[in-house]
Amino acid sequence: MREEVRAALIKKIAILTAIISCLLGLDVFPGGTLATLFAVSPPGVAHATHRRHRVIRHSHHRYHRRYWSPWNVSSYDQHPGAGDNTEGEDLAVRQAAIAALGNWNGSIVVVNPHTGRILTIVNQKLALGGAFRPCSTFKPIVALAALNRGIISPRTRFRVGRRWSIDVTDALAHSNNQFFHRLGEMIGFKTLAYYAREFGLGQKAGWDIPGEPSGEFPSSLPEDGVGNLAYLELIRK
Repeated sequence: MREEVRAALIKKIAILTAIISCLLGLDVFPGGTLATLFAVSPPGVAHATHRRHRVIRHSHHRYHRRYWSPWNVSSYDQHPGAGDNTEGEDLAVRQAAIAALGNWNGSIVVVNPHTGRILTIVNQKLALGGAFRPCSTFKPIVALAALNRGIISPRTRFRVGRRWSIDVTDALAHSNNQFFHRLGEMIGFKTLAYYAREFGLGQKAGWDIPGEPSGEFPSSLPEDGVGNLAYLELIRK
């Protein structure tokens, strides 16, 4: 009985392989077996070769779509940081940042990770006066709140798919929304808001920067829940 089941399984695999090969325009069997079996008009091999090239060419065009993005649209002249105050900045770092930004719609802030010193801010008006969602940059605060309160440990794993689960390290590395949505619900709004304000969200930096807004943080639980707040972070910073 086992031999019959095995033989039937091998037969099904062979048939499935043949079907997939035909759909992809490939011939995985020696001697051009598929080309001979599925040829409609002679010469069969030439016909199969023509079909294979046509499928590959169609597939090539299918994966080269272009999408419009507002971040690639130029909103400035040749000097996006022309009105910036460069006093105290590292001018060499600033020139590199300006070259990297080009005419893209954005701003660059360079910070020394060892001292916290701001080396340069290109397009200061946008960086200091604009309002943007922190989005996934809020996730480390959520992770810290959960770890510090003992809600999870570094080895705690959440299932984020049918067959796999991840811990907080992997969730941060891959910015997994499902993981942090669940984590936010476990933490709760009150605790999450406390840690957000401890990190200065919704407040000014305290450096008397002209034109700097304080940002916003919800004073009560948003309508869509704390889970979405934890991974999307709907506040304005």
